[in-house]
Amino acid sequence: MIPGVPKTTTALLSLACATSMAASAPQGCEIVFTVTKSEPTLDRWMYPFNQTPGYRTAGSTFGYWSYNFADGFDVRDAQIVLGFDVSEDYDPTQCECLQVVSAKVTIQIANNAIFYDDTIDDWRCFLPPDDPDYVPDEDIDQPMELTGVGYRAGFTNETWTEGTDLTPGAPFAVPETGPPSAPRSRTAYSMVFRDGVPTDCSNSFRENWNPEPFAIGKVDGLQPGDAVPVDSVFEFDVNVADENIQEYLRQQVSEGDVRFVLNSMKQAFQDGGSFPSFYLRENPAVLFGVASAATLELVLDTTCEEPTCPADFNDDGVINGSDLAQLLGRWGTLDVEFDLDGDGAIGGADLALLLGCWTS
Repeated sequence: MIPGVPKTTTALLSLACATSMAASAPQGCEIVFTVTKSEPTLDRWMYPFNQTPGYRTAGSTFGYWSYNFADGFDVRDAQIVLGFDVSEDYDPTQCECLQVVSAKVTIQIANNAIFYDDTIDDWRCFLPPDDPDYVPDEDIDQPMELTGVGYRAGFTNETWTEGTDLTPGAPFAVPETGPPSAPRSRTAYSMVFRDGVPTDCSNSFRENWNPEPFAIGKVDGLQPGDAVPVDSVFEFDVNVADENIQEYLRQQVSEGDVRFVLNSMKQAFQDGGSFPSFYLRENPAVLFGVASAATLELVLDTTCEEPTCPADFNDDGVINGSDLAQLLGRWGTLDVEFDLDGDGAIGGADLALLLGCWTS
């Protein structure tokens, strides 16, 4: 019971307040829940000479260590786009609030071609050793990196598919039919946030900057420099504490399609090289359950914090006699801070709103 107010009035105001709060709360939405995807709905090997874009048993990641844009390749040459359909797991029309508590992607390596590295390499490590800006790499190899996905030529998550051309309006380039795709021309590319701006990082070391990936791949039980055994599982714990990555994930979840790009700067050569290859969902070993394609685990929090009542004039977290005294002290005035209903005057309607939020 609120002091100085009849019991029946207090009851009616409390009922009205409770009804209003119930009407505004999310319906049909769990508070905290986990979304688990045992395989992707899309895993596309983004490489200029890939002639089977929508159907591959494995995809590799490697870099082309050239400082010259005229050489014709993106520095992060072979990338893999991973997509997961979550449209049936989260309904943005029902859940008003969304926070990604955690996001983990895994993918299994299909060969034993690399050594383990779990640290980011500075762009200067990729320069020729005789370059004055060259900095030696402190470890033996390059990490596996997970980033967001960006699009060109008007493509979006909804319109870009496994069969979309690597470059806008062009068939897949092969040596017999034409030159490889030029740098900065992929329809879908590895994206990071640079000073808060979504940026293609496919040529970061040519542009003299260090991208911050969403996650670095970790393999349980391995130490830097260890050989990575075939069938090892790389785990990527996405940095959801980064406000830009958090917003990216929230937007992707709301769209019902969460996508990433897997890439690395593991060096490749014109005639080959030793670089990682990962199982894709069409691989027979995946189809028969003896290997795994990429997976996704999201923990989502749909808790809506109750809005602060504007009648808490002294900001002490409760609505009580102190706030009531301040309101009554401005009765009949035009003080906008205390005009709770916005009608231009402090009066009975404002008093009713304050009493409806009474907490002590």
